[in-house]
Amino acid sequence: ECFWQGFAESGAPSLQRSYVYCLSRIPARKEEAWEQCREMWSTESNRRYNTPQTIFFALQSWAGEEAYPREQVLGSPRLALQKLTDYWFRQVEGFPMDGVAEAIDTLCSEFEVPNHLNPLAFPPEKTFSHDPFTRKPHAINPRTGEPREKKWRSIWMNRPRDTFRTHLRTTESDPKVIIP
Repeated sequence: ECFWQGFAESGAPSLQRSYVYCLSRIPARKEEAWEQCREMWSTESNRRYNTPQTIFFALQSWAGEEAYPREQVLGSPRLALQKLTDYWFRQVEGFPMDGVAEAIDTLCSEFEVPNHLNPLAFPPEKTFSHDPFTRKPHAINPRTGEPREKKWRSIWMNRPRDTFRTHLRTTESDPKVIIP
């Protein structure tokens, strides 16, 4: 509520965004979050950041509305897939995920993303004691003597994410368009 009060007094868009970020994380207040998100979206300067874009997309999906098509909210299909994938791995932060997995799945199909690069292969918080690609165990923790455990989120943010983005860049900019 302090972000809202700060925004009301100062008109600073960053405080408005912070209020929407907080509100969108409270499941019982999704309706209010959607109203505030639409108000935030009416300010052009708020549209240039990834987090407001992806929150707007998720809340719009939750509301069952499509006032703005995906391309208008998130940009080109390639940019949309990059933004939604990064947002998907922010689940631990409590952001709404309505429609996100479905959009990622659709876009991954359009870009013919191989299974080993699919960001939805595992839940973000799944824990591994080994590299899921090479099956090699993670390094030993010197304090405990046990293999280190890593979550899919942290594994993804390293090598797989870079390879995934390279795949997207090497694929046609609009995967639906077939160039003869």
